[in-house]
Amino acid sequence: SQNINQINLIPNPSNGHFKITLSDNNTQIIALNILDTSGKLITSLKNDNVENIDASKLSNGIYLVEVFTDTGKLFSKLSIQK
Repeated sequence: SQNINQINLIPNPSNGHFKITLSDNNTQIIALNILDTSGKLITSLKNDNVENIDASKLSNGIYLVEVFTDTGKLFSKLSIQK
């Protein structure tokens, strides 16, 4: 059976500062996009910025986090509550 890589955003709901962890520690995060619920790109981050993310400029609401790894693409929902 294939191991599905799980993405965790901590904390979630978040005040805008959050961390991404992947269940597969060997997977490298290359970049990530934060999209609004209509799919519009809000912000884009590359390599060194992906460990601890500062999205404090975002308004309250639900966002989609698109994570690009060396093995593929993962999605997760992020809730911003300040």
